Amino acid sequence: MSTIKYAPLPVFIMDEEMNILAQSDEAAALFGEVQHFLEIVDEDSQNKARKRLGKKEKIKNKNRISHAFA
Repeated sequence: MSTIKYAPLPVFIMDEEMNILAQSDEAAALFGEVQHFLEIVDEDSQNKARKRLGKKEKIKNKNRISHAFA
């Protein structure tokens, strides 16, 4: 069972291609059962979502690894 199932807010777990792997009950109630995040994003905002949530590339810092959007 997913640990996000009973989250009080809409929560999605997505892969790098924005396929929805899991969602909270609240997300399902608000948006229905969706397979891809862009299904719930309006057409004018889809390019912005792709830029913000698209594939990440790892950047190595001296003491930590952070992520940057490609």
